[in-house]
Amino acid sequence: MLRPRLLPLAAALLLASSGLTASTFAAERWLHVHVDEAGEDGEKVRVNIPLSIVEKILPAVESDDLKHGTVRIGNEDMGNADLRKMWEAVRTLEDADFITVQGTQNLRVGKQGGFLIVKADGGKHKKGTVNARVPIRVVDALFSGNSNELNIVAAVHALGDYQDGDLVTVEDDDSHVRIWVDSAEQAK
Repeated sequence: MLRPRLLPLAAALLLASSGLTASTFAAERWLHVHVDEAGEDGEKVRVNIPLSIVEKILPAVESDDLKHGTVRIGNEDMGNADLRKMWEAVRTLEDADFITVQGTQNLRVGKQGGFLIVKADGGKHKKGTVNARVPIRVVDALFSGNSNELNIVAAVHALGDYQDGDLVTVEDDDSHVRIWVDSAEQAK
């Protein structure tokens, strides 16, 4: 069942895509999000949407966190300038693991082949995994906005240059989530 909080997004997607033909999307890059909840009543969510539509919709979304395609960053403990300085330091480093934690939970954060890599798992408890592989150009685009904002629209635009592949996967006992970009209209 479509949850009530998803109805405005579904309506915006319908309006944004009205009047477009299949040939409009022939050379398009697509964002795919699949969520599979476990259990007899587990929901399956499938989102297959052209990145160009996402770029058009984001500026129209108004919520507490997202306004005009941007998300406000920084707080009392860590200012937005600090986040930008940290990112600039990370982006200029050679490929390396920056954070590694091994124990009851495992975590690896690093940079490898033009990607920011985050891998986390339940360690000895094996209760789930998270793998994120975000192109450096996408993170650069996030920081391209005003000093106190992350530019989500610019990041989505930068995803259009990303090769086919997974961005995020999450697996645990309750669900499986996969987010990826490719040139296929329907997920394979």
